Amino acid sequence: MRRAATKIRSRAVKGEGHEGAGDPGQDQDPDRRREQDMPLAQPPENATPTQIAKTEQVRQKMIRLARDRYLFRVQDRRMTTGLIVENRQLAGLKVAETKVEGRRAEPIPGSEHELRAPLVVSSIGSVPEVIPGVAMKGEYYTFTDHDLPRYTGCDRVFGVGNVVTGQGNIRVSLVHSQHVTTQLIENYMGIGNDGESFSALYASAEARAAERAKAVQERVQSLPALSESEIAAIAEVRAALLPRQRALVAGGGIVVAGRDIGTVVLPDADLKVYLDASAEERARRRALERGLDPDGDDAAAILGSLRRRDASDAGRAVAPLRIAADAVVVTTDGNAFPETVAGVVDVGREAGRAAERRSPDREESAR
Repeated sequence: MRRAATKIRSRAVKGEGHEGAGDPGQDQDPDRRREQDMPLAQPPENATPTQIAKTEQVRQKMIRLARDRYLFRVQDRRMTTGLIVENRQLAGLKVAETKVEGRRAEPIPGSEHELRAPLVVSSIGSVPEVIPGVAMKGEYYTFTDHDLPRYTGCDRVFGVGNVVTGQGNIRVSLVHSQHVTTQLIENYMGIGNDGESFSALYASAEARAAERAKAVQERVQSLPALSESEIAAIAEVRAALLPRQRALVAGGGIVVAGRDIGTVVLPDADLKVYLDASAEERARRRALERGLDPDGDDAAAILGSLRRRDASDAGRAVAPLRIAADAVVVTTDGNAFPETVAGVVDVGREAGRAAERRSPDREESAR
């Protein structure tokens, strides 16, 4: 549990009878720590005194830059001790100066003063909530030490993270939690003493997790692949492909084939040809390509697959199969391949002649 650290936002927040409480028009941000102790940047592990001093300078610089940009004032070594309530409305905070010793910050008796403001903004901090019956030293629960923080008076309660460190920093809390967990396993539970590995504690759990991960992988790999129609019906796939398809043909001079090219992908194409063939004709051709009997069971299976795909493509909500209104339909049932090619070429030539007849340059020369 945590108690909310408090921030003051006010147009005029100078405390009554307290020197240096603030300047009119500035936001006030009380914090129980010194500026250089605030967890805005962290030194490396096992940092030298020089590295720690450098980190403290970086923290102060970060606060200074933010203060100059956002026009607020940090009141370090301050902690909220109570609320000022007038006419059932919050009118400010009661604040005391703190004495900082290591990671601990305790109020200094006799330093209390009021900090008034029309608006108090509360943010989550790292100070634990006061719980009746739970022993505290200053603002923190009492723990025996930092490395193995056992709660005073209770042999089986330990603290990890910012309830012990007093720092609202996720990285610091994570490292501390990992460290305390290792200490508990090795020293409190008696596993891994004398340099022995304590991997046996969680080896069985790791083995079970590995087995389950392998089972999931095998299940995914055994699933049938999506068909072309199923992939084509995925709106997110089509949305991702559409700009790429259009970019490929931006320069012109290209032939593009597809079931929605003339209606969705390239609705303004210069020439649209819709090659039409019955499902039976397409099944016969595919069977012959694969060396199958066109009248056999395999060919019948191909025909069923083609009909299902035609129905799926024509009935899907996204870019369904249909003939563009301005497309030239070329029916190819019974054609040999050269015949179909010749028919498409004829359509292209006729479209070219029609474009020439519509050309402004040609009309100008005719005049």
